Amino acid sequence: MRTFELIINDKERENETLSLLAYLQKYLGVQMREITSMDEKILEAKTQLSQDEGNALDKILPMFKNELEHALNFLTSIRGKEPKYITREVNLLVREGVIDKESCKTPLWRALNKNALYPRGQINWLNQIEVPKTLTYLNADWKN
Repeated sequence: MRTFELIINDKERENETLSLLAYLQKYLGVQMREITSMDEKILEAKTQLSQDEGNALDKILPMFKNELEHALNFLTSIRGKEPKYITREVNLLVREGVIDKESCKTPLWRALNKNALYPRGQINWLNQIEVPKTLTYLNADWKN
C-alpha cells in the first residue's frame, strides 16, 4: 500500500480535486482519510529523523503504547549507538513500562533491524532482551 499526502491550497480547485478523489475511491478502491492532529505530529517529528528512523517510527509507535514522545526519545537516544547500548535501553524502557512487554522481543527487533538501526541478528537480540516476569497469585481458600 502506498500513502500520499494531498494538500489543497487552491480554493477554486478544491471541489474539482475532491470530485476526482471521490471517483478514485468509488471506482478504483482508493482509500482516503482525514489527517488527524496525531498524524500531523508524526509528520512533523519525521522531519527531524533520518529516513530509516522515520520508517521505524511508524512500526514502533504501537510498541510504545502510541506515546510519540517516548518513541522519538528512544530513536534519538539510540542513533549511532552500539547494539549493547540499544538492548540495555530497551530493557530499561520495558522495566519502566514504556515499551509493551509482548512487543519488545521479535517485533521491535524486526522494526529496528529492517531499518538498519540494529544491525545484529535476532538471536543476539533475544539473548540480551530481558522481559520481567510477572507473578500471578491464585485466589485460593486454604483449609487446614
